[in-house]
Amino acid sequence: MDSDGKMMSVHAKVRYGDSEGYCGWYKLSADQALQQRILRIGERLIPAYQRQLGDDEAAKIWFRFYVSEEDDIKADVPCTRGLILIPAQAVARLGNDDQVAAVLASEIAFHMQGESALLITENREFLGAELLAAASLSSGLLLGTTGGLLVQHHIEVKLEEQRGRMALALMADAGYDPWQAPEAWRRLAVRKLPKDLEKLKYPNRSGYQLGILNLQYAGAKSQAAGSQ
Repeated sequence: MDSDGKMMSVHAKVRYGDSEGYCGWYKLSADQALQQRILRIGERLIPAYQRQLGDDEAAKIWFRFYVSEEDDIKADVPCTRGLILIPAQAVARLGNDDQVAAVLASEIAFHMQGESALLITENREFLGAELLAAASLSSGLLLGTTGGLLVQHHIEVKLEEQRGRMALALMADAGYDPWQAPEAWRRLAVRKLPKDLEKLKYPNRSGYQLGILNLQYAGAKSQAAGSQ
């Protein structure tokens, strides 16, 4: 399948330069039941306002959800706008639909994020402070480069945190359990799952989402526990 959704046989020959490289062609899983499962979960996560946008509106994102076959365990394959691929190996790692939803919701959030005016505004002061400090020191070029890397890292962290918050909201709005998100990333953070899953450590993104969950979703968790 190419980035526009065109299907081709696995035996077809396509030049790498004509296939847009890594983001051009993908080997899809032949498991149709699995493909339908991912499509069902993904479409349920698309926010209502996106569904209501007209076909000719620039903000409209045409989401497509597929299971791909990859050599390595990875959470997702981000490439073309609206195209969301999740490797079959990753799906096999996840314990239930809620955990699968956590990964797909993160990818939906990634595509919705785009150019974040809020983050750009928030980071103007940070960027200005770094450049001013670098310019005032004798080794300005080296420190300026370091300052630029610090700014880039700062922005990347903020973007990941924003995606984490958006993903939890998408899950909750779609009726999935947002408390399963940290567990999903914990399962995908290692090369091989241990026999005792309790020994798995939470990666940073899980820790951040747990903090948000305890601040904003603790009541919902208590209600769910009380109704069982």
